Amino acid sequence: MAATTARPSTLISRNANCPCNSLRRYKNCCGESKATRAQPSPEAPKYAALKAQLAGNYTEAERMYREALRLAPLDPDVLHMFAVTQHQQGCVTEALATYLDLLECPEALPDTVGHNLSLSVAAAAYTVGSQEALTRRAAYSDWLGSLEKLPVQRDARVSVVLPSYNHAYYIERALQSVLAQSRLPDEIIVIDDGSGDDSVARIRALLAATDITHVLIVRENRGAAQTLNEAIERAAGPWIAPLNSDDFFEPQRLAWMLGACAREGIDWGFGSVDVVDQAGLQLPRTDASAGALYATHDSIDMSESLGLAFLRNNPAISTGNLFFRKSLWQAVGGFAPLRYNHDWQFCLNASLLAEPIFVPHARYGYRWHAGNTIRDDHEKPRREAAEMMQRFVRMATVPATPAAPHSAAGQGLTTRLNPFAPTAAVWGDAFWAMLAAGGGLSALPRDAMLALIARITGRSSPARH
Repeated sequence: MAATTARPSTLISRNANCPCNSLRRYKNCCGESKATRAQPSPEAPKYAALKAQLAGNYTEAERMYREALRLAPLDPDVLHMFAVTQHQQGCVTEALATYLDLLECPEALPDTVGHNLSLSVAAAAYTVGSQEALTRRAAYSDWLGSLEKLPVQRDARVSVVLPSYNHAYYIERALQSVLAQSRLPDEIIVIDDGSGDDSVARIRALLAATDITHVLIVRENRGAAQTLNEAIERAAGPWIAPLNSDDFFEPQRLAWMLGACAREGIDWGFGSVDVVDQAGLQLPRTDASAGALYATHDSIDMSESLGLAFLRNNPAISTGNLFFRKSLWQAVGGFAPLRYNHDWQFCLNASLLAEPIFVPHARYGYRWHAGNTIRDDHEKPRREAAEMMQRFVRMATVPATPAAPHSAAGQGLTTRLNPFAPTAAVWGDAFWAMLAAGGGLSALPRDAMLALIARITGRSSPARH
């Protein structure tokens, strides 16, 4: 019997990977028609380049990608991987020039393009040793050095605000951590946001035993952001210390935060975070989830300023780790009605008005458990964050220093606008580098993205074929 070519036992999509493991699509490999095979095609050099790239042979990969582009100059897959190969060889400016061509392609580009493009922009946008960078760094360093010399507000009062929702298992630890502070708060405001468990009974029992001025409000569910805003609005103290009902303060937290922040010229700050499990035991950095949170928290060390760090992610981690003047909250306009990122959004807008400070000794116990809101759905927080960043980038990339989110006039702020605000006008390419490092470039309109890359690469306009 004559030998026959083996056929797959099931139908295969022509766009699927070929079962012969060639790394090519079926329609361009074993499923390719004889008529098509007779024509020159970019597919052969394209997949040969990919094989070389995956093997780490970047010089050969670049040669083959160039051959594929000679046959199909606007193939988005080839342009993308060619740019990645250039980046892998350290040719970042050349990679960005290739991305310019890729962005001119009419097809919608996959998310991986934005991720890889951001890596190249982050690498190329900011020259650490430039005179501009040295001048900014020196000014910021001088400001940090002046903080301890600022006049202390010795009569500063602080209000702890605690939104509670279905955390009966944790609420007692939260409130006990407030009542055990070495520097007690001047008042405690608790709003139960429609809990269905016995949280309210536990709260009442604990508050009944304290002489600290306190308020407990029990009402229907309205959401975390609105509950926070309502509690802060009722606060009499000039300083606000939020606390999530499933987290807790370490005993010295309020003393450390007041000592560092209650000074003329400082409006807000945050402390260190300890990630703990359901039982309150600290999770190690080797734990997958806790490790990611610690990495986010530690990212402040990779930023030229604390405010700039919020372009990349939320290093404060949680609303409960913030400490701020009520006047700053008023000027920002309160917490936006976001489900997952209201704390991050507040920090971004607050940074336009006042530079935060980091108080490492003021520790906050952040509980990581199955009920964390951020664990509801990974896609929803990501989409909400992308929309939030688009709004912020519009404010932060205007030619001049942007106006405050809300007018600061008459709000008692120690500064009207932050001289170190995380904006393009203040930080130049450092702003773009940090925004790119966090994947925030997707917030830019395509024309703005093209203009940015053209400026970085020194090309007056995108190349057209």
